[in-house]
Amino acid sequence: MAFRAIEFRVTSTFWRDKLQFIYGVPVVSGTTKRLSAKDYIKIETDRNQLPIEPTVGQQWKVVGDFTVTQVDRNQRLYNDIRFEYPDRLEIMLPQTDEGFIRFISNEIDNVSDEKARNLWTAFGRNVYDILKKEHKSQILSVQGFGETSTNSLIQGFKKFTNLRYCNWLAKYKVPLHVQRRVIKYHSDLTIKVIKNNPYELVTFGMSFKEVDHIALTQFNVSQETDTRLAASVRQAMTTLCQKRGHTYINNKKKLTEEIAGLVGLGFVDNALEAGKRLATYITFNQLPNNFHHHDRLLIETVVARHIFQLITKSPNTRGAHNKAYETALNELNYELTNKQKDAVRTSLYNYISLITGGAGTGKMTVTRVVLRAYAEMGYIITALALSGRAAMRLHESIRIPTSTIAKFLYQEPPLDDYDIEGNELKHIIVIYESSMVDIVCLYRIINHITPNCHLLFVGDPHQLPPIGLGLVLSELDNVDSIKKTHLDIVKRQEASSGIPEYSQSIRNGQIPSELTTGAIEFHNTESYETVVDLYCDNPDNSMVVAATKVSVDKINIQLQTRINSDSPEFSYQDKDGQWYSVSGSESRGQFASLHLRLNDPVIFIQNNYDAKYQNGSLGILTNIKQDNTSGTYGSVRLVANGDEINLTLPMLDHLRAAYAITLHKAQGSQFENCIVYLDRTPMIDRSWLYTAVTRSEEALHIVGTKDRFSKAVRTDSAFSQRNTHLSWLIEKYIALMVHKNDAA
Repeated sequence: MAFRAIEFRVTSTFWRDKLQFIYGVPVVSGTTKRLSAKDYIKIETDRNQLPIEPTVGQQWKVVGDFTVTQVDRNQRLYNDIRFEYPDRLEIMLPQTDEGFIRFISNEIDNVSDEKARNLWTAFGRNVYDILKKEHKSQILSVQGFGETSTNSLIQGFKKFTNLRYCNWLAKYKVPLHVQRRVIKYHSDLTIKVIKNNPYELVTFGMSFKEVDHIALTQFNVSQETDTRLAASVRQAMTTLCQKRGHTYINNKKKLTEEIAGLVGLGFVDNALEAGKRLATYITFNQLPNNFHHHDRLLIETVVARHIFQLITKSPNTRGAHNKAYETALNELNYELTNKQKDAVRTSLYNYISLITGGAGTGKMTVTRVVLRAYAEMGYIITALALSGRAAMRLHESIRIPTSTIAKFLYQEPPLDDYDIEGNELKHIIVIYESSMVDIVCLYRIINHITPNCHLLFVGDPHQLPPIGLGLVLSELDNVDSIKKTHLDIVKRQEASSGIPEYSQSIRNGQIPSELTTGAIEFHNTESYETVVDLYCDNPDNSMVVAATKVSVDKINIQLQTRINSDSPEFSYQDKDGQWYSVSGSESRGQFASLHLRLNDPVIFIQNNYDAKYQNGSLGILTNIKQDNTSGTYGSVRLVANGDEINLTLPMLDHLRAAYAITLHKAQGSQFENCIVYLDRTPMIDRSWLYTAVTRSEEALHIVGTKDRFSKAVRTDSAFSQRNTHLSWLIEKYIALMVHKNDAA
């Protein structure tokens, strides 16, 4: 083992899970010249420790311990220099003409070798300062550069503008996602701010213990400083909030215990005082025992104020709304119930409204009529859902373009009040399955829309609460001033299955009088074998839903063994000839031996809009042939539309087996034959069971003990135990307005 710093040029790179693999050749420092034709670099590192995503052609410096192995290739000996988790990796900006030309032409679209050479000839090393300051006129003066290539160059170079700060932060092992947040917020002040207060990194998502180690050992921070103690309070509150999705803490004992675990019992009182002085938390006179996390309170306050402003608005075109309502109703070839008609009118006559109800009550039917009426009035409709599957179901129902919330926020421009000709634009946002939406998500949506944009929330507040912080739908449902319609008459054809009545009993905390009834069959066992047998009875139309990743993996392994064990395993070969199997496991520990096979059902767990799949997209693994020419490793045929998705190497980490999936991945979807497995976990409460039961369209099998089923029905839903402040804040704004009006 030796220690050394080496500059190298990247020749290939890929990642799996949290690891980045980088291959390259050593170069003479500051040049592109190879140091030796016999030496090759191989690096394995944590992706989070990189200052930027590596790409082929870039030059980097690696610092750390390495080993050298001689390898015989075609009767010639080569040196494989291998670094595993090096101390530091830095990207280098080329300082020679040839290095710059190769770097720019590889990294930037619309900039050829010739154009890059002209840039270097014109400015030399000063070109980096010109690009950083975005001096467009100077670039346009260079031969070959027009508007398109100049804009591409400036935009493409932005990711390298903050290289100095990225490398500095990476030196202290600050994760990549934290680096990006810090630099985006503090820009040129990044190094100064962090040197002055390293605990600022806690604000951007780094753990207190990681930052504390850096601060105490690298920056000689005193243990008694206010910034350190306040940061411990922030971390303690963040930890407690994230465990249950709270936005505030109402248990001082637990809070002090959490702080003591970070800085010691002797510092707790001083930490709470420092936290209050530095506004890490806030308390209200009316609610003195509630400790409000500053960031979460700010988010809830912004959302509450926006909602309040929508409540107080009223459309001034009631005649146009009535006409649009009649037009939309006349186009139907069936009759709405009176309550469904009320829901349509309520949604048209208010800037914010809710349509809630259980499975089969016609929420989507009403939504379709509402949006048809809004279209008649010239509104621009944006239909959103949190998951890809829910967005697809929304599209199938309302028959207009839909999007995931993530795509809307990060790939679509913010909504405008006026077009380029000055004409007013009218908008409505509909959020489907809005019980899945957390407070941070709604905060981002509000910051992406106009103040006059109508909001329509559609969902069931009794389903699973969001994975993230706070609550939205159930909190809005608690505000009397928000107009809402709760649909409770089952109209769907599947009412004869008995599932709607069954789910209604569970939602009301009542154990159904018959556990097996209609199309519902209860199996009083916790045997995985029963689940497997039920699936195999109807494999083409079945889905298993469970609570824990461990159960999902165990069931997937058994079903793959029973149904698809003869199919070839999905594997690929890297450039060194090493073979890797593609894991289909939800958990990455004990059950990582679950390897995908040809013809397995699979689910994507990330969004990839370029490749046209979304988080929750289901498919069949139809091809596992590696094609090095095209860079593909097989393909998946999507269940929803039959599209074939060609798989690249990074996509392999987005795949999981999908004979069984967790309920969170199933939320927003329904299946012809749903098999619900009741795990031995406190995660299963009334809202979990209710949500799971309503995933079924025709046939429902529940596998678990009667005691576990009964306990779940009796256990209050998770959302009822979540500390949130949104409805209280909205009501406070309304009370202040009423008081102000009374005083006037």
